[in-house]
Amino acid sequence: MGRLSKAKWCLLGCLIVVLVLIAGAVFIPGRLTGAVNWVANNDFAGKLRGLPEREVAQEDTLIEMVVERVGVMEIGYQPVIILKEKGGELYLPIWIGPLEANAIS
Repeated sequence: MGRLSKAKWCLLGCLIVVLVLIAGAVFIPGRLTGAVNWVANNDFAGKLRGLPEREVAQEDTLIEMVVERVGVMEIGYQPVIILKEKGGELYLPIWIGPLEANAIS
């Protein structure tokens, strides 16, 4: 094997890698998005945890929430806001920056 043939094999390998990356970028995102939507729409995580089935929510449903608490996580000292569903039991943690935490509190 001469030096020229090693360069050809290297270029061929690079071409194969580029083609695989392009093919992955074209074909995989649609399947991945489809799988994520399927899991989200089937309440798959709730079934795995043994939770009762949720009522199917409308696509454009807004849930009114109130600020339950503004605090700092013990690990990492990251400010967090805990929102609670108004008249319900749903909670939503939102991690924020220190300036936003000072403005809210």
